[in-house]
Amino acid sequence: MKYLITAILIFTAVSSIAQQRPQMREHHRDRIEQLKKIKLIEVLNLNEDESIRFFSRYNEFHKQIREFQKSKEKIIDELHKIVKGGEKEFSDQKYDELMKKFSSIENEADKLKSQFFKSLEDILPKYKIAKLIVFEREFARELDELVMNRRKMMRDRK
Repeated sequence: MKYLITAILIFTAVSSIAQQRPQMREHHRDRIEQLKKIKLIEVLNLNEDESIRFFSRYNEFHKQIREFQKSKEKIIDELHKIVKGGEKEFSDQKYDELMKKFSSIENEADKLKSQFFKSLEDILPKYKIAKLIVFEREFARELDELVMNRRKMMRDRK
């Protein structure tokens, strides 16, 4: 039953994201994040103290991850520009430069993730940290699946 309610809430949020203006999309992302936090409290069975301390670090971690993602998006946009110009306009040197930056960001993000999970050990038992790692993957999979289903429904309507 909980899965069904969660799925319906996520599906509703995701379905409206695709059809809204950027500021509305941000609002829906926020709603998905709120739902995610509620599910985290439930799945990890956080008490009030754990919840406050955990989400303080969790929010900071996700803020930094979003910055990494923005940086990667800028690099991908630059790659898109050099690819769009065609093979004759393509520069191996520019590609190498961008890929070096991209790899560096990926490495920094991986380090940040490791540090984040390690930093939780003074707040949560290792069992709950393991549950968090599993939850993150499963939540992302559910969200991806709902998005794919929504897109399929939209295509089938046409």
